[in-house]
Amino acid sequence: MPDDASSNTTNLVALRDARERAIELLQKRYADDVIDVDEFERRLETAQSATTVAALDKITADLEVPADGEQRPAISTSSSMALVPAGSVEGKSTVFTMFSGNERKGAWRVARVVRVVNVMGGTELDFREAQLAPGDNYVKIFCMWGGVEIIVPPELHVTVNGMALMGGFGNEGSSPGLPDPDAPRLHISGLVLMGGVDVNSRYPGETNREARKRKKRERKKLRQEQRRQLEERKRKELGPTERKELGPKS
Repeated sequence: MPDDASSNTTNLVALRDARERAIELLQKRYADDVIDVDEFERRLETAQSATTVAALDKITADLEVPADGEQRPAISTSSSMALVPAGSVEGKSTVFTMFSGNERKGAWRVARVVRVVNVMGGTELDFREAQLAPGDNYVKIFCMWGGVEIIVPPELHVTVNGMALMGGFGNEGSSPGLPDPDAPRLHISGLVLMGGVDVNSRYPGETNREARKRKKRERKKLRQEQRRQLEERKRKELGPTERKELGPKS
């Protein structure tokens, strides 16, 4: 009996320590913007109710590596989008969806003008592995009581100009500053009535959630770089004595 009591005490101590480590790691990863507030609260609630060390280890298994070198699912940061001769693509094509679903993905050859008509259905156009001609390519959308999702690789130059009535025309796609004149450019426009159009940039193999996390990290790094450059400019504007009083660079 004493051995059983000692074993139970040891198990409780191990569980307490594992719970504290898990909660500490969750707090750190939340502070590092690795997980968002909803994910943090969900995992925290699970950690507080976990009854075994194994269950606690599972909650933080994907967060164990330090934030700067964190493990992530294998994602290719180069698109498989192919450039094809201008004369090899059709002038126009139509993607019509009504009361159903329709998708274009993989190595599909994109016409110069793709018309999307979506009525009470769902349409997905994935350009990450698409075959595009150089120069301007157009997607023109009419969406009523349905949804259209467009996925583009981050390096593709994209412009979005849409109108929505009792709906949404969202754009989280990429728009690099000055496009290469010989590279494809994608122009998305249209009208949405009581529906939704979403334009998102994602790498091949990257999920929506992973893309949101990546963009959040990129924005954080950009803010840090902007602060660093501002501090550097301020230092240059100071005299030698003032720089000495300010101390070494952080």
